[in-house]
Amino acid sequence: EVTQNQDIEVVNDDQFNYITSNYSTVQQDEKRDTQIVYLHPSSDQLWLITPPSSNSLMTTLLDFNVSMSIELKYQFRRAGPSGGEIVDGEFGVPLSNTTRLQLYNVLNTSSSANRLQLTNVFPPVFRVSLNGGISFPNIEILPNKTCANCQTIELVLNRTVVNETIVNPDGSTQNVTSLLEYWSILQLPSQYSLQPDCNDSISIEDCATRNVSVKVVIVSAEIPSIIGGLAASGIIGLYITI
Repeated sequence: EVTQNQDIEVVNDDQFNYITSNYSTVQQDEKRDTQIVYLHPSSDQLWLITPPSSNSLMTTLLDFNVSMSIELKYQFRRAGPSGGEIVDGEFGVPLSNTTRLQLYNVLNTSSSANRLQLTNVFPPVFRVSLNGGISFPNIEILPNKTCANCQTIELVLNRTVVNETIVNPDGSTQNVTSLLEYWSILQLPSQYSLQPDCNDSISIEDCATRNVSVKVVIVSAEIPSIIGGLAASGIIGLYITI
């Protein structure tokens, strides 16, 4: 599943105070280098998989003797520094048996299920240093390699039936029906969601019914280095593959 940035903004005082109070490694003097990225909920690519590959994946999902994980690969694009305009990285966590069963049902075309929940899988804060390194402030990895304080997201497999009329070489026409599939990613409420629309004045039940775009915090440079401060360049794009 691939999703690209929808909107990027510099944090305001209230947002930054919330971030520093929950993520102690984000320092007060990093405010000018901290941005919030709202990810577009829908993929910009169709999900294409051959029937044999789909069957093999579904078989593996049910074989709990084989370990499986979900990998988030991301690419940050920024104006500089020179040679560091594009920064790549990845973050992975193992899939629980419950999640594997959910994914199996989503992939099973005879099932009505179309979504699965990934608990504590998405880092809420990324730090992108000037040298291209990426870290996750205050992320706690448990002994089973799961993330204790990451965001919970929901993946939705959208299926759209498209009817088309094509013209054959002999001039005759033919009606063709195609099934197009693509993924969407939504953010579910949690204490690590950094979601201002889901606060104490709104119930979790009301918040959970909203299609909320995933939001992540980007600290794009490490301060207080004077050189670092002069060379710091904000994030201008984020591309994530799941």
